[in-house]
Amino acid sequence: MQEYKKLVFELFEERVNKTIANSSDVHAAILYSAMFNFAEKTVCIFCRNLKNSVFGQLDVQQKAEEFLQRNGNLYIALQEDPTESTFLRMILQHKFDKN
Repeated sequence: MQEYKKLVFELFEERVNKTIANSSDVHAAILYSAMFNFAEKTVCIFCRNLKNSVFGQLDVQQKAEEFLQRNGNLYIALQEDPTESTFLRMILQHKFDKN
């Protein structure tokens, strides 16, 4: 999986427009981590429910928190009620701390 992560981060860094495989929760977590890492202003997420096996990954949470601390804007649209998770608590806490 390290090779996949290395490829994804290189593509994001070089801003290459290329289709990337996203066939597992581990792949999704790596992609979200890269999105939060490289986003300058805004991250938009459309997913089923903020599944903990994706958004519960430590790297995703750390990169999301760093993004929010840089005053990034996070927009989330869900198909179902969100799964209770550390990620959800972190973004809600950030929202309320900001106001």
